[in-house]
Amino acid sequence: MGFSLDTYAVHFIATVSQGNIAISPTTVDYYEGEKRVLPVGNKLFAFYYNNSDTIYKTSTNGGFTWSPATSAGTGAISSDFLSWTSVAAKTHDSINHIVLLYFTSSGSNSTFYAKRGNITGTSIIWNSPTALFTSANPPDCAINIGGGACAAAVGSTDSKGNIYAAFRWATPISYHYEILESTDGGSKWKVSLNDTDTNGGSRNVMALAKLAKDKMLFVNAPFEKNEFDYRIFDGKSWSSVYTTSGSGLSVGVKQISSASNSSGYAFVTFVSGGSSGALKMGVWNNSTGLWESFETADSSLSHSLPSITTTTTGVIHIFSLSGGKVYDTIKTAGSWKLPANPFGTAFNLSNQLTSSISNPSAIWMESSSPSFSLKFG
Repeated sequence: MGFSLDTYAVHFIATVSQGNIAISPTTVDYYEGEKRVLPVGNKLFAFYYNNSDTIYKTSTNGGFTWSPATSAGTGAISSDFLSWTSVAAKTHDSINHIVLLYFTSSGSNSTFYAKRGNITGTSIIWNSPTALFTSANPPDCAINIGGGACAAAVGSTDSKGNIYAAFRWATPISYHYEILESTDGGSKWKVSLNDTDTNGGSRNVMALAKLAKDKMLFVNAPFEKNEFDYRIFDGKSWSSVYTTSGSGLSVGVKQISSASNSSGYAFVTFVSGGSSGALKMGVWNNSTGLWESFETADSSLSHSLPSITTTTTGVIHIFSLSGGKVYDTIKTAGSWKLPANPFGTAFNLSNQLTSSISNPSAIWMESSSPSFSLKFG
């Protein structure tokens, strides 16, 4: 008789890497829950940034041990250099692909890229990067670490494995976003939603999540608003902008993360106070794509960096940081459980966290003077 890791879990912590590395924005920063661990078959691929290149490691035993580090060949990513993302897709050619979505700065411009890799055993054979578009660097972004266009990227696959990528960037006046689509696992791209002006002068954060029947959900959380704006892709075109009601979001910095279940219901988790607060979740209908409700997952702690994942058994996990500890807040059988401390309590100044895709696990940073340790649990 077998058991589910959702209900009878075996918890452990493994050190993935050490050094001057990073995996996500910090607990006080803008955050979109970009995933850093991608399960493909019986393998896990973990990505991180070492301040000059994107690196990956592979595990074939569920994360207990990890391979030596290998370069993904992106080179230096410009700001926001912790807001690049990775997407895994299986296309009609039956090849498993991993795609990196990122941006680099040269002179007065930033160039946005997609880089596709073909998974061969425990290795990734990378194609040359595809330049998607270029944007001028506004002066205000020059003060940020890495310079550039104050950019960010999020990505998701639809029910057929097509990849959608949303990019954010700044102009001298306001922030913009654009959505692109790839039907071949990330090699060729076309514009799905044209350059859109948010009319906001501070960063917006974004989420993409699949719905049922080739539909997609795009969620935008502007700095200036206390609600989510969202758009629905019906398989042919994107809708006009809808707005939620009663989210409990505060105006200012936002931290969000998205996932979908096997039926195509989309979930966006967030914290009520911008970069900390009660842990909440919005639900979007799998068929219509319309927002349905907001739920409070937990209000007993002040959470940061909420990162959501759903498992094949339908259990929702939201990993977060609170008081320097990693918590897992679970919804199963229609009910939220109290936050659990699945990986122990002895952490050393933990910061930066994200979850895996479709896998109840998290990856985070701990201080390890004079550098850092990347932990997986």
